[in-house]
Amino acid sequence: MKERILVRRAVGDDADTLEQLARTQQISDDKLENSLDELSRNGFITWGQTSDSYRTRADLSDYFLVAQVDQEIIGWVMAYPLEILRDLQSGMSYEDKIVEYFLDQYPLETVFIDQICTIDGMRRCGVATALDEHLRNIGANKSFVTDIIHGPIRNEASNLFFKKIGFIEVAEVPQDQWFLGIYDRRV
Repeated sequence: MKERILVRRAVGDDADTLEQLARTQQISDDKLENSLDELSRNGFITWGQTSDSYRTRADLSDYFLVAQVDQEIIGWVMAYPLEILRDLQSGMSYEDKIVEYFLDQYPLETVFIDQICTIDGMRRCGVATALDEHLRNIGANKSFVTDIIHGPIRNEASNLFFKKIGFIEVAEVPQDQWFLGIYDRRV
């Protein structure tokens, strides 16, 4: 499967598709009625974005990538330098403590991985790994940071994936009713 995955920079025209896909992957009340263990094992998106938000981020960042098979988007990584995150912060309604932490602890050229997602049926097929390999290629001299939900539901799938690709947990920060682990991979 991995040899069929095409990774490219996200463009504004991808935004509507990404919003629709994010809705299917986002944690929600109906998903919470299912097994929390299953959610933790499979991973989830905490905050899906609107198409306008995805479009803005795609236009701003060379690190916002999509993975495709046969022209169909099967995953994405939404990432941008902390400098862009700082500029976006005023329009964000979440993660203010996390953003403050990143801006205080890391240089502005550090790349923040905001979302990484693989659609249902494509997990554990090399999609996220292909996205990360592309990120490493275009950001060869960059450090990367991300946050992963630790509570009230631990996103174990993301935790295991990021550790597998070389990220180290460096802190845990409370944000509203959540606890977010901070992970980085430095050059």
